[in-house]
Amino acid sequence: MAAGRNIVRLRRLFTRKPDGWGARSGIEAHRILGSLVGAGRVTVMMHRLPLSSCSEAASVIAGSGARESVDHLHLKRAALLWMRENGATDAAEEVRGYDGRFDGYSADADWIVEVGNSSVDKLLDAIRDDECPRFTLIPFQRTHWLDGTPRRLIAVDFRWDDQLCADLTNEMVESQREAMESAARRHRAAMIAEAQARKAARQS
Repeated sequence: MAAGRNIVRLRRLFTRKPDGWGARSGIEAHRILGSLVGAGRVTVMMHRLPLSSCSEAASVIAGSGARESVDHLHLKRAALLWMRENGATDAAEEVRGYDGRFDGYSADADWIVEVGNSSVDKLLDAIRDDECPRFTLIPFQRTHWLDGTPRRLIAVDFRWDDQLCADLTNEMVESQREAMESAARRHRAAMIAEAQARKAARQS
């Protein structure tokens, strides 16, 4: 039951705003992460971004004319300002990584930041990464108060133990091995069935 609640919460956290695309990852990825959180191997820590970063982000995007949604752009700009204030001075947006792009990334700090709706698979890839990068999600949320003033955004940090990278990599290798063996068994069975069918046809 607890694992099920974790899965539901994680799906809502990584996909807080309906946009027609739905969850960015399949249920299996959410199940894996939910079990890791439930077992205490992945911990979740919440932070509030400083008001200065949120306010400056709001002023920057006011006349930007960018194609992405205003909410997503606000989160991304606030994230970059926050990262730089925390020493990641090389933080940049839309950086290639893990067969896609990170909304924000600092090579110096090895820090990945995703904003808005995101993929659980990116977090699982980060956990499997030998370099063990920091991974932060800033989900969709209200960016301003009713009077129009910027709100301090909430960021969610995911942390994990050092051994988890090796464990998940070993599990993935074992899963791939089992899948290959299963495919080989199916192929052999198909070949045997075909040979038997040909033999039966000759005897008839």
